[in-house]
Amino acid sequence: MDAPRRSRLHDRHRRSAPDDRPHCRRRLMPFSIQTPRELLDQAHADMEAAILRVVAAKGDDVSADAVARSVRSPHGMLNAICTVYATGLWGAHQHHRWNGDQLIADTAEFENLRLHAASYDIFPRPATRAIGRVLFEGAPSTAIPQGLRLRAVSGMVYETTESAEIEASGEVLADAQAIEPGTPGNLGAGSVLTLVSPLAGLDPQSATVDEDGLAGGEDAENPQSLLDRYITRKRQAPMGGAAYDYPRWVLEEFPASHVKTVPLQGECRDIAVGVVVAMGAREDPRVPTAAEIEAISRHLGRINAPQGVRPVTADVRVLPVTIQPLSFRLEVDPDTPGVRNAVVDAIASFMAREAEIGERLSYSRLSEAISGAPGERRHFLMEPARDVQPNQTTLLVPGPIQWVAP
Repeated sequence: MDAPRRSRLHDRHRRSAPDDRPHCRRRLMPFSIQTPRELLDQAHADMEAAILRVVAAKGDDVSADAVARSVRSPHGMLNAICTVYATGLWGAHQHHRWNGDQLIADTAEFENLRLHAASYDIFPRPATRAIGRVLFEGAPSTAIPQGLRLRAVSGMVYETTESAEIEASGEVLADAQAIEPGTPGNLGAGSVLTLVSPLAGLDPQSATVDEDGLAGGEDAENPQSLLDRYITRKRQAPMGGAAYDYPRWVLEEFPASHVKTVPLQGECRDIAVGVVVAMGAREDPRVPTAAEIEAISRHLGRINAPQGVRPVTADVRVLPVTIQPLSFRLEVDPDTPGVRNAVVDAIASFMAREAEIGERLSYSRLSEAISGAPGERRHFLMEPARDVQPNQTTLLVPGPIQWVAP
């Protein structure tokens, strides 16, 4: 290559390379919003400087102290002008900060978070109704119509979601749900529901909630849950049936606390998709009822059925989680009731945050969480003594703590 061409290439490379000279580097610094007092002081200083320039241009003999007294006088017009200016500027800064917060989903208010999520077809989950099964008794062959209404002692109204017929044994179980969504619709096993209108052939004119209770009633999704689903969606693009798609599909419709996809031995093929579900809050997960398992199964869809969100050929089985309390044996210093309570709270918070279905629970992370309890100076965690690995359908929750004296 001839020398002139080499020189031109060298010059072009030098021009395209980043300039490392100190005066050419851009340093990104955080923008600190001044307080109203700081803005007012700056306005006073700017006003004084402007007046002194005018005075100097006219040749008048006015001292800087006199100008400062005039500008900063609490009852003066110039001070009023500076105050209005500083207050307005502070309000503009706050508005710009608010606008900046809305650009990022993590700091956006709920209404704007909904817009962020909607761009990915994620919408707040509405309040859900309590569902379950109720037992009717009466004359055999008595028809139980769909939509039969029943009332609890609390005044909550429920209705059957399927028709049924009392069997020869004089009993029949029928699916039912609360009319109004939300947590007030949840009822424990054995609760008695009275018929709103009498039905011939039933004796008594009531129904009893079965052993699973009426469960699944939850309030509308809170902003943190929506944000978690939005962030998960951004990190994990839909793949039409990947392992992480199933938790997303479940959480779109049901207030589950934990969802895990696991491989299973299927009937129609070597491998089936197992979806392990825990309901409730992460701080207090529970085993789903049979009615909830059935509802989630219908939403995901069964093998070779056209309904459902899963791939049409996927063999999907919804499984209830196994809740396993984890026991602790622990020595803390100082060993006081306050420190013990703080450690209990720290363990509960750690388990709610990090325990997942079938996932290893880290001993070191657990010990670190205990160390962060207010008032704790040192501790010795004797049990568990190492990482805890549950089986693939088990979720660890806080169990009893045996306190050991220092």
